[in-house]
Amino acid sequence: MHPVNPAPRSDLIGAAPFARLLRGVLDAPEVERKQILMMARRIRVDSMTRFVFGGMITIVLSLTTLLATEESAPGAIMWFVLFICLSPVMFLTGTWLLKRAPEDFSLRRWRFVFMTLYAANGILWSLLLHFAWAEESASTQAFVLLVVIAHLTTYLVNLGSHLLSFLTTTITVAVFSEILLLGKPSDIATLISVVFPIFSVYLLVLGYDANRRLGASLRRSVELKRMASDLEVARTEAVDAGQARYRFFASMRHELRTPLNAIIGFAEMMTHRIHGELGSPRYDGYARDIHKSGHHLLQLVNDLLDLSSAHHQRMEIRREEVELDSLLEEAGAALAPAAREKGVRFILDVPEGTRVSLDPIRMLQVLINIGSNAINFSDHGGRVSVRAEARPGQTLVISVQDEGVGIAPDDLARIIDPMTHARPRELTQHQGNGTGLGLAVSREMVELHGGGLRIESEVGLGTTVTLSLPGALLDRHGAEPDD
Repeated sequence: MHPVNPAPRSDLIGAAPFARLLRGVLDAPEVERKQILMMARRIRVDSMTRFVFGGMITIVLSLTTLLATEESAPGAIMWFVLFICLSPVMFLTGTWLLKRAPEDFSLRRWRFVFMTLYAANGILWSLLLHFAWAEESASTQAFVLLVVIAHLTTYLVNLGSHLLSFLTTTITVAVFSEILLLGKPSDIATLISVVFPIFSVYLLVLGYDANRRLGASLRRSVELKRMASDLEVARTEAVDAGQARYRFFASMRHELRTPLNAIIGFAEMMTHRIHGELGSPRYDGYARDIHKSGHHLLQLVNDLLDLSSAHHQRMEIRREEVELDSLLEEAGAALAPAAREKGVRFILDVPEGTRVSLDPIRMLQVLINIGSNAINFSDHGGRVSVRAEARPGQTLVISVQDEGVGIAPDDLARIIDPMTHARPRELTQHQGNGTGLGLAVSREMVELHGGGLRIESEVGLGTTVTLSLPGALLDRHGAEPDD
C-alpha cells in the first residue's frame, strides 16, 4: 500500500514564499479531488436553499408586522435581488464539474473557482449589514447580526471538506463584516465588532480540526482504493504468470518426452542386446542404470505436466461406463512387477459387476500412483490391500492400505503438497526413486472427478489412502440410480 503523499510543489498556488504554508493546508491531489467533488455537490444544494433562506429573511425584514422599518424593508428587497443573482452561477458550476471525470479537471483552477464563489456568497450575506441595517431599531440590528453570524457558522459544514476554501472564505467574510460594523454607531455594532474577530478565530480552529478528521477519512479511503487497485493488478499478473507457466509446460510436453523415450528405448535395446553383445560386462550395468534413470525422469516429467494441467483445469475428464473390477485388475497387473520385486502381496477386494462412471485413463493413473507408493513404503513380504465399496449418494469409495513404515503427522500434513514435499530419511530409503508428485497428481485428478482424497497413517503400522467419488456408481443397467 502506497502512502498518500502531500501535494506536489507544482500543483500549489501562489508564489514560492507561500509554498510551505500551502503544504500544510492542502491535501494530496487524490484526496483534494474528492474534496473538490464534495464541494461541487454542496454548492448545488446551497444554490437552491439560498432562495428559501434569503426569501425568509427578506420577508421578516420587509413586513411591518415583524421587524420591518422604513430603512430595512427596501434595503432587504434590494439585497435579495442582488443575492439570488449568484445562484445560477453556483448551480451551473457544480453541475459542470460533476459531469467531468475526476482526473480531467485542474485542481488549481477549480480550487480557485470554489474559493471565489463561496467568498462572493459570504460577502453577499454580509451585505445584509449594509442594506437592512436600521439605526433606530435594535431588534432589527440584532436580527441582521444573528443572520450573518449564523451563516458564518454554516461554513463548518459547507466548507469543512476543503480547508483552503474554508479558511479563505471565513477570513474574507469576517474582515468584510468587520469593516461594515466599524461604520455603525450602534452599541450592538460596537460590541459585535469586538466579539466578531474572536468568534471568527474560534470558528477557524474548529474548522481546521473538522477538516483534519474528514481528511484522515478521505486519505484512508484513497489508500484502500489504491491498495485494491494494486491487489487487482497483482491478481492479474498472477493469472497471466499462471497462463504463461501452463503454456511453457505444454510446449515442453513434446520436447521433453520425445528425447526421453528415445533414451529409454535405446537403453532397453542395449539391455536386451537386440543387436548383439555390448563388448564389456560393465556396459550391462550402465545400460540398466540409463534405462532406470530414464524411466524415473519420464515419470517425473509426466507428473509435472499432469499437475500443471490439473492446476490450470486444462486436464479434461472424459467419463465412461466401465467395470470397476476390470479397472482395478488392470491397475494390479501394472503394479505386479514392482510388487514381485519387493516381495509384496497385492490383494483386491472388489464387488463383481460394479459399474462406474469415470475417466478410466485418469483413474487408472491415480490407482497406479497410489499403489506404487504403497508398494514402495512396504517392507519385504508385506501386503497391499485395495478395497472398493458403495456409500450413500452413489458414492464410490476406494481404499489402498499398506503395512509399511507409515508417515509421521508432521510429514502427513505436507506430503500431499508438492511445493513443501519433504521426506524423512527412513521414508526415502523405503520409497526409493519415486518422484514425490504421485499423491499431488492423484489428488488433483480425483478432485476433477468431483471427489476427494484422504490419507491416514501411523508410524510403524502403515498408511491408508481413501478415494471418495460421489455419483460415480451406476446401476446394473448402466444408468445412475434415482435419488
